[in-house]
Amino acid sequence: MKKIRMTYQDRLIAAFLAGIVAGTVLANLSSNDMKAGLGAFPFSAGGEAGGSGLLWYLFKSRGAAMILGWLVGLTPYGAACFVLAAGYGGMTMAVSLSVFTFQKGITGPLWFFLSLLPHFPLYAMCWAVLAVWAGKRPARLRIPALICLLAAALAGAVAETWGFPALWELVSKIF
Repeated sequence: MKKIRMTYQDRLIAAFLAGIVAGTVLANLSSNDMKAGLGAFPFSAGGEAGGSGLLWYLFKSRGAAMILGWLVGLTPYGAACFVLAAGYGGMTMAVSLSVFTFQKGITGPLWFFLSLLPHFPLYAMCWAVLAVWAGKRPARLRIPALICLLAAALAGAVAETWGFPALWELVSKIF
């Protein structure tokens, strides 16, 4: 019998896909009242775009997550932690997509995709880089590269603070 070897990247993808399945099942097993009560974003209710306070809050939380991911990646358990994070990421995305679909009907996937723009590609790039670093041994500090990732996280926070509400409002007028 031939052994199947899974690379680190294969484990990341498998965990993400397993998270999607688990999140879909979890969302479909939850009650309608629970799904109806979940609010995705304050801007969807017509709130005004955030200011510097929101920007600072988002950058602190996203920057802290980047630094935590970087530190975890330096440990011997970094790869395993990123595999678990990939599973968690898939699960939360599946739950969010299911809730959007429950609340918005057939346009739910559009609203879900819209909720990821324009900031998510920047955050996803940061996490992908951190995941690659976590899979490499021996671990290296890469402080200048971490500063670049923090700059990308800041750009994501700016996009999330001002770009996301503007885009949400624009699409809300169309639909």
